[in-house]
Amino acid sequence: MYMAIFLALGQLVSVLLITKMFPDPIIPALGMTLEPFIACFIVQLANVQNLPGDFSMIGFIFIFPGLLIVLMGQCFYQR
Repeated sequence: MYMAIFLALGQLVSVLLITKMFPDPIIPALGMTLEPFIACFIVQLANVQNLPGDFSMIGFIFIFPGLLIVLMGQCFYQR
């Protein structure tokens, strides 16, 4: 439980620092959409756990273009 609290605090601090560094929110948003794929890849590479497995990475390949289109559309709409 304590490890989850430290990870959540680390994520909160990193998100706050990233939003201070980049005035345009599209850059951190694009980076955050890649986070699940990178996490699944590292877990699969290190063989830490069996789940989520290869199917999550294959599914993310189909989901990522839709997320990218939504983020880019929102960015163009705000400008």
